[in-house]
Amino acid sequence: AAEPLEALVERGDADACCQLAELYRSGAWQKRDLLRVQTLLSRAAELGRAQARVHAAVQLRDGVGVPADPPAVFQLLERCARDGLVDGMYELALC
Repeated sequence: AAEPLEALVERGDADACCQLAELYRSGAWQKRDLLRVQTLLSRAAELGRAQARVHAAVQLRDGVGVPADPPAVFQLLERCARDGLVDGMYELALC
């Protein structure tokens, strides 16, 4: 199931990045890999998927798969808030 998604990720498909991140997060396809989840969410965010930016920021805040990075979290969530993403505004308010 994930092999075609990997190919789409390589071609820069933000939706595929998010779908594959969920497979790695859940362990439904392979062993859980939270570093890969963070990498995929960050890529999706770079490709314009705003909700992925929120999820990547929350993982960074909580140190899930990567070391916590408060300045990066603030920057990501501030951008979400500027873009009008309510989830990002909420998470920013919690910082």
